[in-house]
Amino acid sequence: MNFLNKAYRQASDLFRGMTPGARVTTGMLLVLIVVSLVYLFVYEVRGSRRYLFGAREFSHEELDAMQQAFGDAGLDQWEIVGNRVQVPGNRITDYLKALSDNEFTPQNFDSAIDEMLASNNSLIDSKQLQEFKIRHATQKKLARVIAQIAGIDNATVQYREYSKGGYPPVVERKATVAVTAKGRKPLEAETVHTIRTTACGWFGLKPEDIYITDMASGRAWGGNAGSLEHGAAEMVYADTKRFYEEYYKNKIHECLTMYPGVTVGVNVELDPVVRNESTKVVIDQQSTAVESNMYTKTTESRPAAAGRPGAVPNGVTSNTPREITTASTQEATSDENRESQVSIPGHEQTLSTRAGLIPKLVTATVAIPKSYFRKLWDQQHPVAPGETPATPDPAELRNLEKEVRDTITSSVASTLPPVVPGENSTPQVQVTTYTDLPPDPIEEPTLTASTLAWLSANWKTLALVAVGLASLVFLRSMIRGSAPSPEEGPVADIVPLSQRDVAREPRQEPEQAPVILQRRSASTGANLRAELAALVREDPDAAANILRSWIGDAA
Repeated sequence: MNFLNKAYRQASDLFRGMTPGARVTTGMLLVLIVVSLVYLFVYEVRGSRRYLFGAREFSHEELDAMQQAFGDAGLDQWEIVGNRVQVPGNRITDYLKALSDNEFTPQNFDSAIDEMLASNNSLIDSKQLQEFKIRHATQKKLARVIAQIAGIDNATVQYREYSKGGYPPVVERKATVAVTAKGRKPLEAETVHTIRTTACGWFGLKPEDIYITDMASGRAWGGNAGSLEHGAAEMVYADTKRFYEEYYKNKIHECLTMYPGVTVGVNVELDPVVRNESTKVVIDQQSTAVESNMYTKTTESRPAAAGRPGAVPNGVTSNTPREITTASTQEATSDENRESQVSIPGHEQTLSTRAGLIPKLVTATVAIPKSYFRKLWDQQHPVAPGETPATPDPAELRNLEKEVRDTITSSVASTLPPVVPGENSTPQVQVTTYTDLPPDPIEEPTLTASTLAWLSANWKTLALVAVGLASLVFLRSMIRGSAPSPEEGPVADIVPLSQRDVAREPRQEPEQAPVILQRRSASTGANLRAELAALVREDPDAAANILRSWIGDAA
């Protein structure tokens, strides 16, 4: 406390001893110090801001959760840039802690499945509830996958199953995907096809079971890919045509890489037949047996081996009467055979299937810049150093252009499918030229515009430097103005007693020398040398006496 009291008394005495101008200057300096401290330690400059999680893009659901976490923690210096979150760089730890306190973690494709497994309780949940949780988590996972497709901002998926009457019951499955494109732009046909294919593989559905809705434009794509529902049809012909045109265009560009500035256009006409199947049967003149039947029947008849019972039939001789007639014996045998055969003419059957939507005619247009021929002519006619470049003859340029046209035509024609003679009267490859105008020059910013832009970006620093320089000027003037006169302070504090003899010399202004010395007594080095030189010019005798007294004191 004594130290504080002593410091306070010294500051109070110093403030009372100041002139009014010095007090004003001191107050301004104190304000400048406070403002500088606030600027250095509190003010957040733009360049110190950072993105959370490595500038990762978040979904709308994640952004809502992050805003709630920041609000609970009382943080209000965050900013959403696109789908990223920007925070002050020196407080990034506070924002991460706020997210951690609210149990927020960036979502990935399997986050919904992980949350479902973490909250699943097989002992309490029924089978229907468990199936619902699994289906709901699968829907959320698919929605996040679709949201990561290029050009998609947000997506939601609804999957349902329902049974139809009858025996056995029939279960139908449908899926609906609602999508919002970035910038609320309409969905393109390729994006719709990608979403439909992804959903089909995800749930194991057919393409006609997927319904897609564009939330930005209000358009809907029904289950039938070929339907014209709401004027948004997926044309297989158009997709195939686009594929072949890109294929042949890239192929032609690869052949013309040595020609700078070449543009290529391709048109493909397809066979409208989607699928072509044919069966060929060739009949043989000789028949071929395909079925043969044979029937055989045999009948045989003969007398029995023994007759009727008794002595007479058995030939027992005794005193008995005899019969004159005897029984006759018969034997009969019959055979019956039948054979049938089925024959058909011999033939050969061939079944062939051809791919549909194949290119029937492919035409290409190649445009070459005219400046290329002049550069080629200059390359063929080099100019020695120091000579004036020659001007090409128009006839030579035309001949050179014809050679290049023929070369390109033959090169491109070899990459295209051949044309059936007589079916197309127009040439398959056309080579044209165009005048390549130089691009508009980019106007350089003027000195005034550059200066204003630099000032707008650095005016705060300049203002701080200006205030500091002004404070230094005020401080210097205050020090000079508060220097005591010879009558107010003893000269002996700075000048030795032996210097008092100088005042007795017959000079008009002997008192000016001590004032100059007292004002410059704090200077050292180069400043002291310059001030002594000035003193010598003003009063050489006084300067000599003062130096003599200093040397004597030092000795």
